[in-house]
Amino acid sequence: MTRALKNALASLACIGCLAQPAAAKDLVLGQSLGLTGGSAEVSKQYLQGAQCYFTALNNEGGIRGNKIRLVSLDDGGQVPKTVENTKKLIESEKVLALFGYTAAAGAQAVFPLLEQSGVPLVGIASGGLGVHDKFRKTVFHVRASYYHELEGAIDILRDSGLANPNTRFGFVYNQDAKANLGAFEDVAARKSAKIAASVGIDRNSTDMKVPVETLMKGNPNVIIAITTAKAMGAVIKEARKQKYTGSFVSSSFAGDPLIAEAGKDGVGTIVIHVVPDPQVRSTPIASAYQTALAKCPGSEKPSASGLEGYISARVLAEGFRRAGNNITKETLITGMESIRKWDLGGLTIDFSPTDHEGMRFIEFLIISKDGRLKK
Repeated sequence: MTRALKNALASLACIGCLAQPAAAKDLVLGQSLGLTGGSAEVSKQYLQGAQCYFTALNNEGGIRGNKIRLVSLDDGGQVPKTVENTKKLIESEKVLALFGYTAAAGAQAVFPLLEQSGVPLVGIASGGLGVHDKFRKTVFHVRASYYHELEGAIDILRDSGLANPNTRFGFVYNQDAKANLGAFEDVAARKSAKIAASVGIDRNSTDMKVPVETLMKGNPNVIIAITTAKAMGAVIKEARKQKYTGSFVSSSFAGDPLIAEAGKDGVGTIVIHVVPDPQVRSTPIASAYQTALAKCPGSEKPSASGLEGYISARVLAEGFRRAGNNITKETLITGMESIRKWDLGGLTIDFSPTDHEGMRFIEFLIISKDGRLKK
């Protein structure tokens, strides 16, 4: 056999080798979230919603045979711990992507690590302006920002007659997320809304006597807050104790757990959601979430944060599908950016190479006397 014929046969054999699919592997994701601390219940709901989808996806074969493995580390809502966790996830776990961080302050603190490593972060469970302030190549948002929530809050209060041009607004924000105060001041200026007082609080505290006293000095008619369910519940109770009779508006940060935290004092509180009502099946994505939740071992009742986690997980999985056969952090970013005007069962997800704000949906519910959130 001549050398030329041997080479030709070897080439044909190689063509057969190249046609074989790559060996299946784990697609490792890393997550730092507050499983303890002031936002623990919301974080647990978010994680459960995401895990329910990833488990179902893996049971169906994963992404072209590749299974998703989510490594979740508790940060207690503390920024230093979030940074520590992120370094471990990137350096030790060698994650392909980060997912579902539940505090804006912690996510903001790890942005330099993302820039250095090129690891993308998908689905920060916060509308904080510290993370939504500008375009970042490695960060993909799957929810509206607090800026959109604040604009909508003032609009709906005025449309419903609960506020007018003379209404005085009090504002509560987490002291480690001061960018949200700047957002509120900007929205108030644009809407010609009067600010009575503002106060920064510890997101993990429930002692709200002094902060509420500060608010009451401004004599607000409406108090809007961006904080955890525990802290918001404590603000509501303390304000009622100090004879406040005005209205409350809670950002999506507090979520459904605010109902229990505020108790009877929370009746009438407006709660902002960045997902459709998770309790009903009229929206296809909510129906799909309920179906997935019912199949999850130990799952609890549907929640807004759980639905947000489920949605973020589905969006990330779509990014993996579009990343091609050789999934890397670079091809994942390209895959995410190719998701254009994608209908996710009643919600539109829309990214591009210059816009990573994938969703801007918001709606408003109210805590009723029977302890439910209703439109």
